[in-house]
Amino acid sequence: MSDETTPPPEPDGEKSRWIDRRVEALTEKKRQAAQALDDGDPTAVAREMGKRIGSATRPYVRHELKHVAEVLADDEPIRALAGGEYGGGHGLVVATDRRVFFYKKGRITATRVEDFPYSRIGSVSSKKGMMWGTLTIHASGHEAKIEQVDPSEMAVEIADIVREMLHAPAAAAAPSPLPPPPAASADDRLRRLAALRADGLVSDAEYQAKRAELLGDL
Repeated sequence: MSDETTPPPEPDGEKSRWIDRRVEALTEKKRQAAQALDDGDPTAVAREMGKRIGSATRPYVRHELKHVAEVLADDEPIRALAGGEYGGGHGLVVATDRRVFFYKKGRITATRVEDFPYSRIGSVSSKKGMMWGTLTIHASGHEAKIEQVDPSEMAVEIADIVREMLHAPAAAAAPSPLPPPPAASADDRLRRLAALRADGLVSDAEYQAKRAELLGDL
């Protein structure tokens, strides 16, 4: 027997080309996903943020993560999101630059969106537990308690975002229009009239008539 180790067989050409195509496809998919995230695509942002949701909760919100862009307005960026339970159902609790909302994508039942615009929120509180958090929003005399927030620290983070938006300075008021210039006095008008006559722009007759009119207004 020979002591030389037998080299592994070379993969055939077709298999090698298939592997290369597969690697290229995966690389391109990752590049596109990274570009979408950089561009702020809401679906890509939701997918990335959703990675923090625990494995026990993720199956309940997988559908919502794919479709959350459907309930966003144009140019409404997602600032934070988490899984949560509200009103007897699991869904996503999402904070944007203008509201907090609870979203449950309907499959058999209707899609549910509970909106809490910052302009209607009076106060907010949060609690971080060992497994889940709790977010309580007081809006328009109503208390909304979102429980089983996952990850639990997101209850605190979303509450902080709400407080930040509640205390954000109002948009600068539009500048007041400039007041109209004060009306010229009779003396100023008489001097201007005399200058016009001196420059030959009005005749003596026009000067006398206009001067009499101005003196009559005194």
